Amino acid sequence: MTVQEEFDAKYITTSEIESRFGVSRFKLCRNRDLVPGVVRIANVFVYVREIAEPVLETMQGDKRRRS
Repeated sequence: MTVQEEFDAKYITTSEIESRFGVSRFKLCRNRDLVPGVVRIANVFVYVREIAEPVLETMQGDKRRRS
């Protein structure tokens, strides 16, 4: 397992959260206290996958639709 694969298995980035769960970066920023496991690296936020995924799955159904 490469270092990149190990990182991807342990952490989830905001880009992956957007594409996989449909939760925007804006919503993540506004609800940062609601999603556990946040790690700040410089100005980038990543989340511990096993802690954050259950919360993100509940947020997934709470999408606002544009008409």
